[in-house]
Amino acid sequence: MKAAGQDENGMDLSFTIGRLELNNKKTGSDFWRAMENSEVQPKDGMHTDMQKPLDRILSTQVEEIKRNRSKGSPKKLTIIVLTDGVWAGMKNKHDVEKTIVKFGKDVQKFLRNSEPRPVSIEFIQFGYNVDATYRLRRLDDELKFEGIP
Repeated sequence: MKAAGQDENGMDLSFTIGRLELNNKKTGSDFWRAMENSEVQPKDGMHTDMQKPLDRILSTQVEEIKRNRSKGSPKKLTIIVLTDGVWAGMKNKHDVEKTIVKFGKDVQKFLRNSEPRPVSIEFIQFGYNVDATYRLRRLDDELKFEGIP
C-alpha cells in the first residue's frame, strides 16, 4: 500500500515460484489476490533459488537502460524482496551477490558517473535464521566494497 502511486504506469510483482506475474497494476487488491494464489505459495520441501528471478529482473533493466540511454536518465526501479533469506534451493548462496555486482557494473558502463543510481534493491526478512540475517545484511551494507553504491 505504501508503494501505490509511486509508479505512474503501475507496479509489478514477481514470485520465485510459479509463473504468476503482475505488471503495471495500480491497486493493492491485485497484489493481495496474487499473493493468495496457491501456485505461488511455498509448499513443504520447496526451496527457493533467489538468483534466477533476480537475474531475470536485473537483466531486463540493463536492456532497458541500454535501449534508452540516449533519452537521459533511466526510469528508476525499486525492487523490494520479501524473503526468509534461507534460499535453500541454491548451490552457492553468494550467486545473489554476484548477480547484483554484475548488474551494477553493467549499468555503470551505460550511465555517466554523475547520474543517480537507477535501481535500489531492498531485502525485507521475515522469520529468523542467523545465516540468512547475516547474508541479507551483507547484501544491504557491504556491496559498496565491491563498487556498488
